[in-house]
Amino acid sequence: MREIFDHLAARLPDALCGDEVLLLNLAGETSDFVRLNHARVRQAGHVRRAVLQLELVDGNRHTQTALDLSGDRAADLAEARDVTLPRGGGMGAFADLLKNSEKK
Repeated sequence: MREIFDHLAARLPDALCGDEVLLLNLAGETSDFVRLNHARVRQAGHVRRAVLQLELVDGNRHTQTALDLSGDRAADLAEARDVTLPRGGGMGAFADLLKNSEKK
C-alpha cells in the first residue's frame, strides 16, 4: 500500500495553484480470515481495502473527499486527478468545491 500512496503523492500536487495545499492520507488493510462453524472451516477469504483521503486547503478555506482505491495505479491516479486537476478550462470537481465555498 505504501507504493500506491507514494505513486499518487508524487503526481497529484502538480494541480495546485497559488497557495493551495493538498493533504493526503491513506487508510487501508490487508487481511486473511477464516469463518468457522461447528469446528469446520465455512469460509476462507482475503480482504484488501485502501481509501485515499484528500484535503485541499487554500488559506482559511478547505474541502475534503475520499476515494476507494482499486490497486490499479493508472485507474487510481485518473480518478484522483479527476477530482483535483483542471478540466476543459475549469477546475476539477474537488477544486470546484473549494472555489464555491468562498461564495457562501
